[in-house]
Amino acid sequence: MILKSFLNYTSGLLNYISRRVIKRTYYLPLITLTYRCNFSCHYCLVRGLEEKFPSYMSIENFYKIIKWFKKQKIKTIQLWGGEPTIHPQFPEILDICKQENMKVILCTNNFFNDSIMGKLSNDYIKMVIIDYFPPFYKNPNYRQYLKNLNNLQKKHIKFYFACRIAAELDYDDLVGKLKRYKTFAEGRTILPGFSGPDISIKKLKEDSRSILKFLEAMDKEGLKFFLRGPVLRCAFSDDEWRYLKKYHEGKSRCYPGAYNPYDKFRMGYSALIAINPDLSIFPCAGVFFKSPNILLFKNIKDLDNFLKKTFWEKWRWSIPLMKECESCRYFLNKECQGGCLNHKYYKLYKNRIVDISKSP
Repeated sequence: MILKSFLNYTSGLLNYISRRVIKRTYYLPLITLTYRCNFSCHYCLVRGLEEKFPSYMSIENFYKIIKWFKKQKIKTIQLWGGEPTIHPQFPEILDICKQENMKVILCTNNFFNDSIMGKLSNDYIKMVIIDYFPPFYKNPNYRQYLKNLNNLQKKHIKFYFACRIAAELDYDDLVGKLKRYKTFAEGRTILPGFSGPDISIKKLKEDSRSILKFLEAMDKEGLKFFLRGPVLRCAFSDDEWRYLKKYHEGKSRCYPGAYNPYDKFRMGYSALIAINPDLSIFPCAGVFFKSPNILLFKNIKDLDNFLKKTFWEKWRWSIPLMKECESCRYFLNKECQGGCLNHKYYKLYKNRIVDISKSP
């Protein structure tokens, strides 16, 4: 009897701990150190935003938000942009993260110089997300790209490749890199972004379906792959969708506010917020609705409530992406929101930042 009670207690405790770990895992604030970049990729999600915000986040502001996240028990942040490593005080930013015991996920094009590499350590760099560039990419510094891959491996810093699925990919090269560095790939469809090209509904469906080719290439080699961001459910047959769901992270709606598949609590509407260089907020990196300075919120709960009321539920389910959505069972059942909300933003507000920054 005593043993049974102990086992029940232990099981309950482990279940509680696992829930807390999962909840923290799915809250990953994206801190935009700068929207500037040393490249000009045609598929860049945030191209054009460098003209709308300060060039760089100040060290003072960075330190303030690190302190704010620590109060919320957040232990991991993602640094991105633009290209975060071109921030003139990037080494100092890494020092702050190390001193404050804040783990970092670094999103980068991986063309940074040796001095930046010297600052990276697996003591506080949890993961590096690297834009995949094939050998035919025309850049005189491609050797630095390869050198950085080798040095990350030597330093035992984990990294994986982010691939734009509908772009031209060198599958043989990608497979070779994944095998050589014993890592995996993340697939993303191309979004119109802030000032990018229009993407027709027909092209959107074609891009969604191109996931299957990418996935089959990875499966053929026994390589790991996951899909980042929602896709159009109507682009796939039931069998194809089961294939996506069985092997990978096929999904047709955003994480924020959704039920965690491992437990029955919500992930939170602030799960994927992007903090701009001026400390204002985007509810997600690809939807450019400007919310108040994050420091005006007392805690994550207040931020969640604000984003739920002003953004997430309305844009998911009250605004269809296309005429077909109005009678689509996937949309009516709140399974598919019409692909990434970025497409809805672009359709209505191309090249504009929508201000929803009322005081919380």
